[in-house]
Amino acid sequence: MNLYDELQSHFLMPTAYADWSDYRAYMTDLLIQHTKQYSLPLAFHANMSVTDIQPTLLIVGAGACNDLDLSKLLPHFSSITLLDYNNDTLQQAKATYHLEDDPHVITYLASINGQSDTTYRQFCYELSEFVRTCDSNDIPITDVVFDDFCCHTLPKYLHTSDKEIPVLSNHHYDYVWCVGVHSQLQSMFAYIFRAFEENLKHRNPNYVTKNEESRFYQMLKEENNLFIPRFHDALLKCATQNLFIGVEESRVSADTKPIAQPIHTPIEGAYQAIQDLQKRPLSKTIQNVFWPFHPDSQLYYSIHLEIIQQSPNH
Repeated sequence: MNLYDELQSHFLMPTAYADWSDYRAYMTDLLIQHTKQYSLPLAFHANMSVTDIQPTLLIVGAGACNDLDLSKLLPHFSSITLLDYNNDTLQQAKATYHLEDDPHVITYLASINGQSDTTYRQFCYELSEFVRTCDSNDIPITDVVFDDFCCHTLPKYLHTSDKEIPVLSNHHYDYVWCVGVHSQLQSMFAYIFRAFEENLKHRNPNYVTKNEESRFYQMLKEENNLFIPRFHDALLKCATQNLFIGVEESRVSADTKPIAQPIHTPIEGAYQAIQDLQKRPLSKTIQNVFWPFHPDSQLYYSIHLEIIQQSPNH
């Protein structure tokens, strides 16, 4: 196993399906309740399938679909498209709900922001080579030196100059679901950086980890500042009926009481999403949903969920 694959394995959550049982049931019912059920048209005939007149659904960042029950959703949609860059998790989702051979469940293998396993693997390799070169030449790696190298390397992997989101542009679905995605847009870059820093600190006790104050983290935040409004533009164009956007507003305890967090450390990606949505004149309803993300680690979130109703002439 190479270094990136080892790091990625830490993101696996084998108990998510069981841990999220109540959350999955609630979100699935909520989506169904906000889906317009079509009556049979006057032109309906025997050779026409009922699914021909049912709406379409896109699940952005679908992963393994531990948060939505595909088998319960399927009767309400003519097709369900699962969008994610990880094919293994998409196949896992279909297997979980015994939909491997169902033609109405479509897997769309693509990256929202152009980043993929190949991207992260190459970034991880470049950092490893930098550390190896410094070691072989007896060059001490300080926090400033490492931060500078990462900041020099990162821009080639970002796509702030793109005007559109290719995987969403020119695509239209009646309903679009995008929950728990925004905080993950730059999370792998941050995790790789943090893993290297912890290793460097272990080797050199004098190594100072600046965490959120590093220039590297600031670059990731700026990327979110630029990308998320364009992401929302694309989602709004893509959804013709309702758009569901859900982000982690705050950490909470098991009894849903807020956990105090410093004002200067909001949940990255989720914060920008809420800020951008607040600026837009949208017809919507908002609610908060309790998400038992990882009970074994006492990690719970309050999801800020916006149900955005598109205008008829959208």
